[in-house]
Amino acid sequence: SLFKIIVAAAGLQAQVITPFDRLSCPRQWMFGGRPYHNWEDHDRGALTVHEALQFYCNTFFYQLGLKLGPEKIVQMAEAFGLGAPDMPALLAGARCPVVLAAGENDPMSRPEQLRALDPDAVTLAGLGHNAHVEDPPAVRVLLERFGV
Repeated sequence: SLFKIIVAAAGLQAQVITPFDRLSCPRQWMFGGRPYHNWEDHDRGALTVHEALQFYCNTFFYQLGLKLGPEKIVQMAEAFGLGAPDMPALLAGARCPVVLAAGENDPMSRPEQLRALDPDAVTLAGLGHNAHVEDPPAVRVLLERFGV
């Protein structure tokens, strides 16, 4: 995920971690009485930042994020340009046709937000933020409609 890179950069810049420091990469990490998991179902031991990025270790970055605090993460995310991109300008500058689509239950990209940018935006019924994982055939049909 993109945020792993942002958290890594924030940690290195704030000197909360060095390239040589190691944090654990357990298959599950508890915080606030709730379990948080890695995509893999096994413990990778202690990893450096580079290794944690290489192995997509969610639990490493949860720990690093906790050490950093939200302010430093937000500052780095803004430095990377995340937040409020000028979507109309991005769409106008696209060099190829753009199809906006979102899952009906996607909390990060609501269908009504996409329709405000493009009245022909597609809503994928019953799907959420990870529509491509939840129902790959629905996404394939959408892509085929546009010759992809």
